[in-house]
Amino acid sequence: MKRLAGLTVSLLILVTVVWLLNKEDVNKAQSVSEAARRDRQATDASQTEDKRAQADVDGISKGRPSEDLENDFGSTSSSYKSEEQAAAATGATGSQVSPAGGGSRSESWQKAPPLTQSEIASVQKFMNLAFRYASPTEKPSALLNELEALSLAPVATQDFNEDTGKMVIIRTHETLEGTRYFHAQFFEDEQKRTFLQHLSFEIRPSPDAMDQAIKMIEEKLGAKVVPLQAPTSHYALYKAPGDYIVWVKRLEYEDLKDDPFNARDPNTDIGTLRVAIEKDIHAHEND
Repeated sequence: MKRLAGLTVSLLILVTVVWLLNKEDVNKAQSVSEAARRDRQATDASQTEDKRAQADVDGISKGRPSEDLENDFGSTSSSYKSEEQAAAATGATGSQVSPAGGGSRSESWQKAPPLTQSEIASVQKFMNLAFRYASPTEKPSALLNELEALSLAPVATQDFNEDTGKMVIIRTHETLEGTRYFHAQFFEDEQKRTFLQHLSFEIRPSPDAMDQAIKMIEEKLGAKVVPLQAPTSHYALYKAPGDYIVWVKRLEYEDLKDDPFNARDPNTDIGTLRVAIEKDIHAHEND
């Protein structure tokens, strides 16, 4: 009997030892599994952040759909600084018409309110920047500082490919009254020299916007005014110093629809002016 009791105790001890060893193995396995799960989460979070960072670069340099840019830059089809005047322009023109609206739609800007003095001052500021930075001595960092001083919350990204080399792109979260979609691109040449390749912005629809823009451009060019295309109510093109050209275009329905870079309403935005100064790729073709 004593022998049987001793065997029973030994068996209980053995079972307990085996249970404790199994429990330890289970705990270790759970710890390893938990550690692996945390590692996967950290890796996934890192990859997600990398993708977001790359998307920020690709979004500006390669273009994202309108709704994505709208989220990033606060850019909507009526995102001029003066929302009250944009609303007044829409109400005055009855510009909420279908694409079949024809001439009444395409000429609706003629009934919009003229630019205010503060809006004209805004256009002048952007025009000054455009001509100042169309120079090989000006750098994107300096433009960023000026835009920051204007409280426009500038954003800069870099892009690179074998065909065009390095490019710095600057846009802004904010804008000046009566304007929107400030955009600048700087390229770096083979000698590592940075130069402005393109700078543009837009002016809200109004009957006097083209005259105001042309007046400012010709004042900037002074005695060097060389019209490459005679100014009209819809388009003007000039030769500028340093192998640049400067142009102004009144945007029509076809210009506005399906824009991959900027959020727009092809109906209410008709008559918007785009002003641009850019390197003339044909400057030396006849040299």
